[in-house]
Amino acid sequence: MITWLPQLIIKSGSENQENYIKSIYLEFQSDYIYNKPKFNGIECCLKKHPVKDNMEATFWHLITSGIDESNRKIDISRCERIKWPAAIINNAKDKHIKIWENIRNNHTRILLFLEKENYLVVLSKRKEYLLIWTAYVVNWPHQKKKLMNEYNAYKNKQGPPF
Repeated sequence: MITWLPQLIIKSGSENQENYIKSIYLEFQSDYIYNKPKFNGIECCLKKHPVKDNMEATFWHLITSGIDESNRKIDISRCERIKWPAAIINNAKDKHIKIWENIRNNHTRILLFLEKENYLVVLSKRKEYLLIWTAYVVNWPHQKKKLMNEYNAYKNKQGPPF
């Protein structure tokens, strides 16, 4: 068991989705706005725009899934884990987290994979900070295999990344 990993925030049966989103947004504000996570001493920031319902783009990206950015759907497994990306970033030196870099769309990404939970956090490097890009449960064995192959190739090429 990983003691620093926050409990899931489960939606109660009687709670409507709007109230659930508001409650997890309060957790998001606490963990990402008022207490910005830091990766190796570098502050992790949010993508603010487009703002929807007075909530930042990063929040919506962390709690929704789908390829088409304009039609992403609420993903309960992402909502339940809203506190996990900050915890993983802040505990990046933990032996359970595999860390490597890749290039996507001409941007350098830092991947933090908590293999034991099949959970991936992706940060995007900027000049003076890191941007929290996305985070999600790796649901499919082929996804995990691809990530582990990428990690092993990076590790063998670079040596220990961080």
